[in-house]
Amino acid sequence: MAKDKAEDLRKQIENEGIVVPKGLDEAKLKECLAMVKSGASQGEVDELYGVEQPPAPPTPTEKPVEPKEPTITMAQMKILLEEASAEAAKKAIEEFRKSEPQPQAQQVPTVVHVDSSKNAKPREFDSKAVPPEDFMAKPFRVLHMNNGDILDMFRIDGRRVPPPYSMFLVFEPYHGPETNRYGDAANLVSLCVHVTHSRKIMELFKADERWGGEYWTAEGIVENEKVQLQAIVIKVHAGLSGVDHAGIKKMANDRGIKSSNLPDMRLQIAMYEAEKELDILKKAKQAVDAADKKEALMVQNQ
Repeated sequence: MAKDKAEDLRKQIENEGIVVPKGLDEAKLKECLAMVKSGASQGEVDELYGVEQPPAPPTPTEKPVEPKEPTITMAQMKILLEEASAEAAKKAIEEFRKSEPQPQAQQVPTVVHVDSSKNAKPREFDSKAVPPEDFMAKPFRVLHMNNGDILDMFRIDGRRVPPPYSMFLVFEPYHGPETNRYGDAANLVSLCVHVTHSRKIMELFKADERWGGEYWTAEGIVENEKVQLQAIVIKVHAGLSGVDHAGIKKMANDRGIKSSNLPDMRLQIAMYEAEKELDILKKAKQAVDAADKKEALMVQNQ
């Protein structure tokens, strides 16, 4: 039975790729198997348990040398094996570190300080200070339906284009003949105007998708009754957005508008009110023109 166990231990050692020295009993076979599983090499096994060598033939004058038992204990052998394993691991780590690419010295990026104040646009600017090639002696006046406004971006072909010389274009309150009204203060028209001497800004306004609607000029071909009517319709329609269905329905009935569709009623009310406002504007302008002509005649006759 013991023989079978020893043979089994021997086979386990051989399965680990180690040639088992001859003459080992069951206890030494167990130790050898433990060493092999711990990573012992063939040389270490041979050194510990010895390899049987054929005895040298004795000389005529000398007696055969008796084989000596190993003078190193199993505990000492384990310590030696541990030290050898630690040394091998240390060498392997050193070789691995040598093969690694050495980190390059970190380069500090060069920081270039740019004085942005030199190129920064002012919030507002005097258009009389534009470059000579862009200057127009006769200013261009742009009207807007409001009591004052700020434009920071033009809308051209689906793009947002900033003003060329400043961050904003400021619209000041305007009190020309188009704002004249008769009756309650609630019926007064609020307009604002931006005046520029820049040809580039004039072209940007004319290219803006809101030109002829939200923005227009009282001078030149662009200003006509149709443009004025569109601007007033937009203003009145925006004011109706906060009125509920019952209020819109009542306003439609008061103006003789026959419709049950809320958006349609809002639009028709806006158009109705816009035509009334435009008629008042025309009469106010005619009155101002007549007053100007009368004053001119009086000056001529003095």
